[in-house]
Amino acid sequence: FYKAMFNGFTKVNKHLECIDKQTEVLLVVGSLDPVGNKTKGVKQVEAKLNQNGISARTIVYENCRHEVHNDKERDTLLKDIANFYSEK
Repeated sequence: FYKAMFNGFTKVNKHLECIDKQTEVLLVVGSLDPVGNKTKGVKQVEAKLNQNGISARTIVYENCRHEVHNDKERDTLLKDIANFYSEK
């Protein structure tokens, strides 16, 4: 699983220039997410996007795990997503 996941990240890195620079990206992660190495992986993705001229920001949900949309902060997450889109 992890090998496939990291291969996917490698492919994304190779194709960053294909992403429209007008695209704004919202990344969400739980602070206890083992897949994202407890936010480190998501923060790296955010930095990589920003370094390549793509506006990205991350919201970290404290004490939540991988599936934030199924965790205790679900309502806050949905409000944050709605706010992100309403700002556009």
